Amino acid sequence: MNTKATRMHLFSSSNGKEDLKFANSLVAYEIVDGVIVKSKETYQALEYDKQYSNFLKRVENEKRVVLNVPVMEYSMLKTIYKGIRIRHSIVHFCLRCEIDEDNDRIFYPSIATNSVDPFTEEEEFYIKKKNDELVFCLKEILNINK
Repeated sequence: MNTKATRMHLFSSSNGKEDLKFANSLVAYEIVDGVIVKSKETYQALEYDKQYSNFLKRVENEKRVVLNVPVMEYSMLKTIYKGIRIRHSIVHFCLRCEIDEDNDRIFYPSIATNSVDPFTEEEEFYIKKKNDELVFCLKEILNINK
């Protein structure tokens, strides 16, 4: 199925248990002239603000958050999205794993579009299905049996 997604990032965040502090793009792709290419816009050790930390808690709690960027409150995330012309995004929670007794890492993909139209129900279902496959793969790679 084709969707109107124009950008995909798989992020991980770490450094803490409750208030994680840093985001990293593990994988980043975008569509340029109809072709999927590695994104030039990636993030490594991006220290984020309290709003982003709260957003990640919301994503983990709700498992999926749909964003309409033009109506978002001011935040670092909105500034980033506006800078790359993103209008809608779906962020899924994949999983949390322990790094050590003081630090966890969470994984979460962001599927985004610069389309004025939000994702349809069919697109959202397809994206959820792909996220479920990603969770399965991450658990296998990280040897997590949850």
